[in-house]
Amino acid sequence: MSRRRRILLLAAGAFALLLVVAWIVLHSRPVQRGVAERVTAAIEEQSGWRIVIGEPRLRLFPARLVLDEVSVSAGERTVATIDRIEATWRWSELAAEPNRLRSVELEGVSLDLRDLELPEAPDPSSESEDFDPWKTVEIETLRLVDGRLEGEALEIAATVDRFRIAGSLTDSRAVAELDAERVRLERQTRELVLGPVELEATASPEAVVVERLAVEGDDLAVSLAAEIGLEPAAAARVDFESTADLAPVLGWWDPNLVSGLAVDGLLELDGWIAFDPDAGVSAGAVHRGDPVRVAGYGLAE
Repeated sequence: MSRRRRILLLAAGAFALLLVVAWIVLHSRPVQRGVAERVTAAIEEQSGWRIVIGEPRLRLFPARLVLDEVSVSAGERTVATIDRIEATWRWSELAAEPNRLRSVELEGVSLDLRDLELPEAPDPSSESEDFDPWKTVEIETLRLVDGRLEGEALEIAATVDRFRIAGSLTDSRAVAELDAERVRLERQTRELVLGPVELEATASPEAVVVERLAVEGDDLAVSLAAEIGLEPAAAARVDFESTADLAPVLGWWDPNLVSGLAVDGLLELDGWIAFDPDAGVSAGAVHRGDPVRVAGYGLAE
């Protein structure tokens, strides 16, 4: 074997050894934890959100990232916890614009949005320029399982139990299907339980389209479709059908309404609500069921 050939073989062997060492180092837990801590520290500096990751695991080929026991906090208050996040991608697609992920899966998601105060970035000068989320990241497959959401607005505390989401974000278009087993609405210790809930929707920079939203319940049921235009001008239309057992629904809102008005019967409405920038808000509804009784009077429509 010639001297030149031996040198080439030694160089190739040394390069292969360096690749193996780099592979081992990059896949070692201390290195991956160190990288995760640097990334989360940068996010906190830029946004004010504090992220803690229990166990990060990165595999280079085929590319996969798994994060276990993730929590997101605003100040000292935990806003979200996620049991597990898994993302996969092709390096060529991730490096292109927009950055594309093949899949993102989240398991055991708990969101607490009650009295949420958005954090301020510790360093205002570090705020990044506005970016277009529709053209920054694409996700071929998005999946969320075993979710829970708590929120509060208009003196109503809402809890959504065991919700699931399946969707995608590609070519500046988001598609999502959501279903939840139960929604609990609490007002001054009074509770209204709904469910199941099913939602099918799409969104783009131009419009949000709710193809179907169905909410079932013993005392209240709603089915609707909606289209909300965003560009070039804001406009909206909602078509709905609803059935409400007036006594328990109004009693949940305010017991005095039931006792004072002697409300009874099923209110079954077919209606619509629309907004147009020129005409403003318009609406219409028709009661399609048997007459309901209010203060001793029967109302048919």
